[in-house]
Amino acid sequence: MWMRGLAYVLFTSGTTGEPKGVPITRANLRAFVEASGALGITLGPSDRCLQMFELTFDVSVMSFVLPLLCGACVHTVPQGAIKYMYIAELWAIGS
Repeated sequence: MWMRGLAYVLFTSGTTGEPKGVPITRANLRAFVEASGALGITLGPSDRCLQMFELTFDVSVMSFVLPLLCGACVHTVPQGAIKYMYIAELWAIGS
């Protein structure tokens, strides 16, 4: 019954103790999106975002879930690429 409202489980690193899974509900996710909008973060179908954080890091949610929920495109660092070198190359292309 409790899983009906579950969006995903975020696993903590355990830096303050034992690692654990934290259930994130759809209501939590909606509040996150609304809070992002209140901060002035607006994304849409013409936006392109780079997801460069480890998926185990909670900030990764903002870099891939928020854009997808807003219709934006999410790019990832290709497997085998050196993350910061790839980002520097993208920056140079976009300049």
